[in-house]
Amino acid sequence: MLNDVKTVYRLRKEGKNDEAYIVAKQLYEAQPDDDWVNRAMFFTLYDKIKASAGNLDNGAITLLKNQIAQLKLPEDNQIINNCLRNIKIILDPYHNKLQQAKELSKQGSLRKAVEIYKSIISNYSDDEQINNSYGWDLYRLAKEVLNKSPANFRESKLYLNDYIKLSNTRPSNLHSCVLQLALKLAKDEKLDIIAFVKMWDLNKFETKDFVQNDYNGKTYPSLAEQTYQELFKNLSKKPTHDNIQYFFGFLDEAIDTFLENVWLLYYKAKILSTTQKYDEALKVMIIVLRKKNSEYWAWKFTGELFEKLKNHEMAISCYSQAMLCNVEEDKLLSVRANLVPILIKDSLFAEAVIEINKILISNNEKSSRDLQKYKSTSWWNPNASSSASNNEFYKQRSASASELIHYDLPWNKATFIEIFRTKRKNSELGKLLVETEAGKLVEAIASSNGLSVIKNLTPGQAVKAKYTVEGEKVTILAIDVRSDGSAWDILPSQMAVVDHVNHDKNIVHCISVNQSNISFIHRSRQKDMLTELYHIQCGRTCKIRS
Repeated sequence: MLNDVKTVYRLRKEGKNDEAYIVAKQLYEAQPDDDWVNRAMFFTLYDKIKASAGNLDNGAITLLKNQIAQLKLPEDNQIINNCLRNIKIILDPYHNKLQQAKELSKQGSLRKAVEIYKSIISNYSDDEQINNSYGWDLYRLAKEVLNKSPANFRESKLYLNDYIKLSNTRPSNLHSCVLQLALKLAKDEKLDIIAFVKMWDLNKFETKDFVQNDYNGKTYPSLAEQTYQELFKNLSKKPTHDNIQYFFGFLDEAIDTFLENVWLLYYKAKILSTTQKYDEALKVMIIVLRKKNSEYWAWKFTGELFEKLKNHEMAISCYSQAMLCNVEEDKLLSVRANLVPILIKDSLFAEAVIEINKILISNNEKSSRDLQKYKSTSWWNPNASSSASNNEFYKQRSASASELIHYDLPWNKATFIEIFRTKRKNSELGKLLVETEAGKLVEAIASSNGLSVIKNLTPGQAVKAKYTVEGEKVTILAIDVRSDGSAWDILPSQMAVVDHVNHDKNIVHCISVNQSNISFIHRSRQKDMLTELYHIQCGRTCKIRS
């Protein structure tokens, strides 16, 4: 075998390259794993390439490349590596341009580098590494022009469109970075995120794209969650049959992945509504309302669903619940506009007049123009009601809507603790202690907005509550007085001895039978809890709940 290999090298030295190639090819077919045979075969191919430089068609170039790629060559042989570099230059007419683009990229001349890549990239459609290099330059340039003042949205979008056509590695860090930039453009309404994401492919996320981000002490949604939310927000506004068919499975996956994201549920309900699946949409909206029962937009959309289901009574009830939400008046104009025609259909003319007048005085040109026609109808009477608002009407008609979100949930024992306000909340909040089905006591906060009963409760009062649990968060959906209970009755009772009474600080200190120390502060609104205990002398036994 060694003599045969020597024959190959002798023939090469004599300039008989074709004969050398024939011998080497025969040897390679017989011994494809032999190191010396592989080297001999390589050098005969190298000779053929040098001799035919500039005269090879694409088919011949591909054949020679494939033959070389199949050979088993040492990676540390300097002579062979030099030959491989020469082969790349000889067989690749764009090699010099490619090197020029890479050098320009290193120098920061991204625009020039991208121009060169763009002119030659069609020749490298199967070269993942070159596509990656071009892709990074497109991303950096798209980001650069977007961050300038003023931002060049159009140019940035063109670079992203060029990127999406590449054959680079996906999923990858580059692919995720490009999506992040696309989201920024989409939020400025400069890019069609639906079309872009379809080409980007939602199956190409990296694992890290599902991890939330922490910055300056705050936690932000992951890239995947941001993408799903922006995508389905846009799809709910501009639904098409093809896009719904393509993306709906991804929407369900997103809902199962991001359990706390109520917006995904809301967008699902809206998309279902566009396909006239109103009953299914309503089921989803009940889940949304259980998390967002103080948000006017959730009640408004639910009212619209009931309208489409021809249930005027429930539509009015949901719109009434929306009107009771604590929100700016201008946001309620759309709810009033929805209410007017349905009130008229149900011959509730006095209430309709009030809503129309509220809209007319808002100076909302479009809404006012649409409602002027009612002034010429036979039922119009500006003095039909002595009231200036429909608030009492809302309270009466909202009951059915309130029950909608908790009708299938059980009542659980609870104790009202106190009512308070926070700086960021306009409404009063109530603190409750709720007994879960497992017998555990859990503290929960409920807004008096939509649960007005809270305003009439006293600390320690026995109540019952309906709620949902998500993780560690308890959301109160309904509260009512519990007539069969007593103050603080869900707290476990135990015997204790009064150890000390501090009248100046309104504190009573006790020692329970299990030797634990307990201090009670005699708060101004909790006298019902401490009346007897406060007047008892030190050393006396008592029953306490804690």
